[in-house]
Amino acid sequence: EYAMAIAAHVCDALAYAHERGIIHRDIKPANIMVGYDGVVKVADFGLAKIHSENSTLGLTMSGVAMGTMHYIAPEALGFGTTVDHRADLYAVGVMLYQMLTGKLPQGMFELPSLQIAGLDPRYDGIIARALREDPEHRYPSARDLRADLDAILTQPVPRIEDSPTAAGAALPTMARP
Repeated sequence: EYAMAIAAHVCDALAYAHERGIIHRDIKPANIMVGYDGVVKVADFGLAKIHSENSTLGLTMSGVAMGTMHYIAPEALGFGTTVDHRADLYAVGVMLYQMLTGKLPQGMFELPSLQIAGLDPRYDGIIARALREDPEHRYPSARDLRADLDAILTQPVPRIEDSPTAAGAALPTMARP
């Protein structure tokens, strides 16, 4: 739950940047700082790109894939393709997957709820949407991604216990050593 709160605050920071035309392009755990007071900060805007309707001003070279390999959105790897704010949302999806499973999503990866017993399966939908290859099928904004995280954080799914089908214990609890 703490990791999801961090991801939610990263979404807030990205929403703020994206609404001002700034695309981070290197979202990864090493660029997320949590202070002793619990304040989450997104660091290292060294690969950032400023995007406006009239032009795109790269603070780094154009036509070169920028970012850290496992967190780069597929469209950023293609020559001459346009990268927008949804590339940052892809990286958030990679981070979410990694925070939940301890692994990076590579190839035909298994969804988190299939790996972690008891994990809320709603995380699977969030991660699957954030990691869609086609940016048109990803979250349209960091605020939308944050809203889905908030739904999980504020609306827990009740745990359904299986009814016992096996015979009860041979000795009452008080009689056990």
